[in-house]
Amino acid sequence: MPKAAVAVPDSYHSITRPVALEATRQLAMLLGWQSSIEVLFPGDAEQAAMNGSTLDPERSLPSNFSDNGRIRVEITETAIEDRVLATAVHRKEALPIFLDKKLGIRIHPIYSGTELVFQLQFRAPNRVLAQRFREEALLKTAQNRKENLHELTYHYSIPPVYLKMLKSFHEMREATAGYNETFDVWVSNNISAKATNLTTLIGTQPLLSIGETQTCPLGWFDFNALPEKEEKNDETGTYVVNFTYTLQYDKVIGLAAEWPLMIHNQIIDPLYYSTPLASGNMIDPDREKRKPSLSRHAFDQMTNIYTDRCFKKFDGFSIPEFDEWAPSQVHPDTSTIVTVMLSLDPLDLRAVLDLDELGDIEIDSEIRDWMRTEGNRMTRYGESVFHISLYHEDVPLDDGVITIDNQLNVRATRDLNLRERYHLRIAVLHDIFRIQPPGREALRTGGNAAVKILSAMQWRLMRNSFVPQLTSAGVIPRNIFNQIGQRINDLKAPHRLGIEYRFLTVGNYIIRTNREDQNAYRNAAATNAADDPATGLPATGPDGGTLVSRCDG
Repeated sequence: MPKAAVAVPDSYHSITRPVALEATRQLAMLLGWQSSIEVLFPGDAEQAAMNGSTLDPERSLPSNFSDNGRIRVEITETAIEDRVLATAVHRKEALPIFLDKKLGIRIHPIYSGTELVFQLQFRAPNRVLAQRFREEALLKTAQNRKENLHELTYHYSIPPVYLKMLKSFHEMREATAGYNETFDVWVSNNISAKATNLTTLIGTQPLLSIGETQTCPLGWFDFNALPEKEEKNDETGTYVVNFTYTLQYDKVIGLAAEWPLMIHNQIIDPLYYSTPLASGNMIDPDREKRKPSLSRHAFDQMTNIYTDRCFKKFDGFSIPEFDEWAPSQVHPDTSTIVTVMLSLDPLDLRAVLDLDELGDIEIDSEIRDWMRTEGNRMTRYGESVFHISLYHEDVPLDDGVITIDNQLNVRATRDLNLRERYHLRIAVLHDIFRIQPPGREALRTGGNAAVKILSAMQWRLMRNSFVPQLTSAGVIPRNIFNQIGQRINDLKAPHRLGIEYRFLTVGNYIIRTNREDQNAYRNAAATNAADDPATGLPATGPDGGTLVSRCDG
C-alpha cells in the first residue's frame, strides 16, 4: 500500500507555544505564585500580546507597569537525539485520527521525543516576594518535588494535501458501487472524536484540527536545592530571579498515512503512488536493466546489491509493478512467483484472470502447456506443485473458491464484490513430498516442464541446480526425482518460515562470514556424481531454470 509522511503545517503556534505557556502556568501554581502574575512569552518575534488584546478572562490587570510581578519565558526546543531512530513513522503505534477499514485508509500522528529548555525570569515587585519564591522552591525540593509531571493541551492541523487526497478517494468511492454519502458525512464518520474546526475570530479560514491532552510529561529544575540569589534592578526597584526548567514530551511532528491502490475497482490517481526517487527516477534501480563494467559486475555478483530484471526474484513479481501488496499469511513451504492486483469486470463478477494474459510477465511456454493439464488441482493446496489462491484484502480465501479450465481461465465460484480488493497469488510448493501422489506423479512425468520447474526451485535457494536427465519416455526416473526433492529440502532449511520474509529496519548490524568457494563446490559435486553413477545428478552452473521471465533486452 502507498504510504506518505507529511509534517504538520504549523507546529510552533499550535503545539510549542501552548505547551510552553501551559507548563509555565502549572509551574506557577506549583510554586505558589499569585494568580495575578502575568506570563510573558515574546517568542522568536520578540513581541508579546498587547495588554487587553487577548480573550483570557483571568487576566485582571488593566495596565502593565515596569514594577508589576511577571514571569518572562524563553524556550529552546530540540529533538532528543537518542530517540530519533526509534520514532514510529509508518509503524502502527499511535492510534489513528482517521480510519476507514473498508477502504483501507489510515492516518495517524507521528510523535517525536522533544526537549524544551525554559529560561525563566521571575520579576518580583519587592525582595519579600523574591525570597518567598526561593523558599517555595527549597520547600518543593525538600519534598522530592524537583521532578514534576505535567498535563499539556494543544492541537495540530491536518495537512491540506491529506484533505485533497481524501476528497479524491471519496469521489472514487461514490463513483462505483457508492453509498450516496457526502464527503462531510464520510469524514465525520471515520475521523477521531477529538477533531474540531478552527476559524479566525470572524469565522473565516476554517481549519480541521485535532485536539490532544498529553499526560505525564516529565519536567525538572536545574538547581539542586534552590535558585540563585535574587538580583535587584536599580532602574525599576524590582528583584529578578533566573532559573532553568527542562521538560520532555512527545511532540506531533507530522502525520503518516497509508491507502490502497484500488478503491471500488478503480486504480487511484498516479499522483498518490508515483513518488519519484531522489534522482527523479520513478523506477527502483533494482528493477532496471543494467550493463555495468566487468569489475562492477563481479562486485554485484558478490554483494547482490542490484538484481538483473531477467533474474528470478525471491519474493516474486508484482502486477502492476508498483503494487507493494504482501499477504498476511501463506501456505507452508510455498514461495510467491507472481501476485496480481485484480480489476473486476462489472458485467461478469466471476471472471478473475487469464493466465495467458499477464502483461509484461510471461510464463514459460512449456510450463504453461503443462499447467493446462493440471487445471483445478492448482487451486487446492498440496495437489499440484503450483498453488494459485485468491486473496481478499491480505487474507486467503478457501481453496476451491476459484476454478481453472484447460485454457487457463481463472474464475470464481461466486460473484465478487466491486467494493472489495482482491489479489491472485501464484506460488510454487517447493517441498515436493507435500504434494499428493497424483500431483507428484504428474510433475515427475511432466517432461521438459518438470525439468525447468525443479531447476528453478533449486536456483531460488542455493543458486546451483542439478538438472535431471529424462528417460526415452520423457519422464524423470523416480529415484532421481526423490533425491532432488530431498536435496531441495536439505539445503533450504534456513529459509523455512511460516510466511515469506519481509525487511524491517530496526538497527544497524555487521555480520562477518566466509564465502564458499563456488568452483570447489561444483567440482566436488561433479566428482560425487561421477563416483556414484546411481545418483545420475549432473552438475550445472548457477543458472538453473525460471518459471516466469521479464526482460527488456
